[in-house]
Amino acid sequence: AVRRLAITHDSEQERESQLQFLDNLKNIIFEPYSLVEVLNFSLNEISQTLDSCSGAIFIFNASRKELYLTSSVKLDQALESTLERITLGNDIFSRTQKTSRPHAIGRLSQSDKATQSLFGGGQVDSALAAPLMSRNGCVGVIATFSDLPYQFTRRESEMVSSAANLLGPVVASFRMEREIRKLNERLAANAEERSSQFSIISSLNGEMSPSDNLGILLEYGESVLQSEGLVLAESTGDSKWKITRATDDSPFDGD
Repeated sequence: AVRRLAITHDSEQERESQLQFLDNLKNIIFEPYSLVEVLNFSLNEISQTLDSCSGAIFIFNASRKELYLTSSVKLDQALESTLERITLGNDIFSRTQKTSRPHAIGRLSQSDKATQSLFGGGQVDSALAAPLMSRNGCVGVIATFSDLPYQFTRRESEMVSSAANLLGPVVASFRMEREIRKLNERLAANAEERSSQFSIISSLNGEMSPSDNLGILLEYGESVLQSEGLVLAESTGDSKWKITRATDDSPFDGD
């Protein structure tokens, strides 16, 4: 009976610890931080909760099929440099990204060769990786590391996975904001270009000579192409060209 009470007490403490951990993460996420700040603060919270383990967060670049190291804690410079950009392969991070499922290694020497190659410096002997999930799939990977074997139990796995579930939509929302901003900038640039085109067209009229109208069009073309002068030339039929019209900046103004 005493043993059962002790187990129950430990379970309640563990549950309270997990709830406090999630509350702390939610508080970080809802603060008006940048994406990098959210990831850094969240990773520090995870590290402190899991007995000061080291960790990293990667964001997936779908077009290049690569994972980019976005945030890290307690990694030495050599390992951080190795993990800076990972092309999808068979290592623990790539498998997590491709399968959208958590993966773990209990002892580095018993893991796959690709993962051993990444952690060849000896700083990591066990690792846990979980996917950052959004509505459109896995947007990255969060991972924790230890220099001792078999350090990540079910408790650590649940906590890291819970953190990943909170951070995945955050990464996706920042990406969405960036895409919307790029789209708005592109639309604004297109609108400005169309306005310029309409202005050029409206300045053309029948009261001006054809040569003057051509001059207006050439000046517009020069500004669009950012060139140092434009000319309009016509073939004379004897392998020669006659310049019909040139902009003021053009070095050619004659036959």
